[in-house]
Amino acid sequence: MQKLDEVPHLCSVNRDARPLYLSPKWDRVWRLDGDFFPYPSQRPFSPPKVPPSAIEDTMRRYVDGFDEHRWVDIHPLIYATLSLVKFMEILPFAEANGRTARMLFGARLRRAGWPALPWEVIFERQYDRYQRLLRDAIENGKIDAFLTFMLQACERAIALGHTMVEVMTGQRLELTAALILEDIEEDPAPRIAMDLLSGALVNNARRHGVPSSLVVPLAKLCDQGLLQIIGTPTGISYSVPSIRDLVSPFGKAPH
Repeated sequence: MQKLDEVPHLCSVNRDARPLYLSPKWDRVWRLDGDFFPYPSQRPFSPPKVPPSAIEDTMRRYVDGFDEHRWVDIHPLIYATLSLVKFMEILPFAEANGRTARMLFGARLRRAGWPALPWEVIFERQYDRYQRLLRDAIENGKIDAFLTFMLQACERAIALGHTMVEVMTGQRLELTAALILEDIEEDPAPRIAMDLLSGALVNNARRHGVPSSLVVPLAKLCDQGLLQIIGTPTGISYSVPSIRDLVSPFGKAPH
């Protein structure tokens, strides 16, 4: 699991969170005075509270202050939420601050023993409210409202997670059986099915590549409606329709 106890590790998380396409700020890490953050997700307040000259020192203090060993008597959700708010107050990176903060939020909960939950789906469905309450917490110190929102988001993430597990279990069995019918051996078939469900199997010859022996069987699964092919920033992905319906921002959030 990604370490969170050193600034270089946080920079590594940020690199993973950045868009895959080349951007003008790709070759540097920290925010500069001239950086322009046009979207609310990148700029939760204006002007930034920490000047660029102080970012690295502030980030070292941030890492020390949010060392998990200092928060042993605090509920993990409160700890992870406060760390997210503080990170966005610092706004350290040239790009992808919001995505990095949310990735760190999920990672802190995982390190505290929580299961993996579809947090990003829940945030996407309530993105405007999430941004408004986050901005209010940073600019006006109204942290209670943001904590209440995160508690409600937690309940929805758990409910959606349960639904996804139920759907994915049935889908994995269905995909495995269909792959075996297409002459895929019984040993790799369940692993291939799991890769399809998790999005790990990407068909892009210039990057990852799918073994040629899989191309025809996967195409037949698409013809059967068990899979769809969609375009992504990394190439062409095989998608499971029922899972896409669950995580769609237009889908129904469980209550």
